[in-house]
Amino acid sequence: MAGIDVVDVRTGERRSLAEQDGLPGGLRVGPHRFDETAIAWGRDRLDAACPCDILVVDEIGPLELERGAGWVNALRVLRVGDYRVAVIVVRPRLVEAVRAALGALPGTTVVERSVETAGDAVSELLSLVVDDDGHGRLPAD
Repeated sequence: MAGIDVVDVRTGERRSLAEQDGLPGGLRVGPHRFDETAIAWGRDRLDAACPCDILVVDEIGPLELERGAGWVNALRVLRVGDYRVAVIVVRPRLVEAVRAALGALPGTTVVERSVETAGDAVSELLSLVVDDDGHGRLPAD
C-alpha cells in the first residue's frame, strides 16, 4: 500500500497524509484516501510557515482547486507574499487555474518538468536562489 506524507520542513515532523487503498469513504482523490486530521495539521503548518525565505507547497491540485479542500489556504498564503521565494507544485492541466486563483504575483516563473526531469527542476530552482559560489541571490530585507 503506497502512501503520501506531509512534512513540516522546519521541524522535520511528518504525518501520514494519504494511503493508496480500495477502502470506501473518506476524502478521496483517485486511488488515495486522505486523512483529514493530517490535512488540518498541514494547513496549520502552512499558516505558520511565513514569514520565511523559501515557501514550498507540494501540491496545489484537484483537492484544492476542484473540491475546496487540502491546502486550499495555500492560495491565501501565497497571495499575502510574506516569503522571498515560493515553490509550488502544480499539475500541468491546472497551471492556468492556479494562475487565475492567485492573480498577478510579481516575479512569477513557471518551471515545467515531468517526474522524469524533476531533478533538473530542483537544480534550476536552486540556481534562482544560490549563485555559483553558494551565495544567496535573495535580496536582503
